[in-house]
Amino acid sequence: MSKTNRKGVIGAILFITISNLLSPAINLFTEGLFQFYHYQSVNAEFEFVAIPAKGRDTKVMEAQFADFLSYHSTIEDKQLYRTFRKDFWKFWNWYAYLFRDVYQYPYIERTWPLNE
Repeated sequence: MSKTNRKGVIGAILFITISNLLSPAINLFTEGLFQFYHYQSVNAEFEFVAIPAKGRDTKVMEAQFADFLSYHSTIEDKQLYRTFRKDFWKFWNWYAYLFRDVYQYPYIERTWPLNE
């Protein structure tokens, strides 16, 4: 690898690393003050909108889902799914995609309940 290529690779890695450190500030401009994360069960029998900035995080969701399952014990698929994609072109969120709990659920295309 030539010296110019090496500097370019190191510069790109440094740029992506710094942007991931600054991702809260970047997301403030790109996503707004409050980020919303929608989750649902496989058939949308249970839905939850997490707003971590307001204290409605995945821990609250898990507690409500456990309560929901206690009343609906016949449900076969007891998995929660996120209905939002990981936009990998938003390289400043790569760290969050790997380590934040809001992204650790499997993805499913959002389905709407029949009663809406």
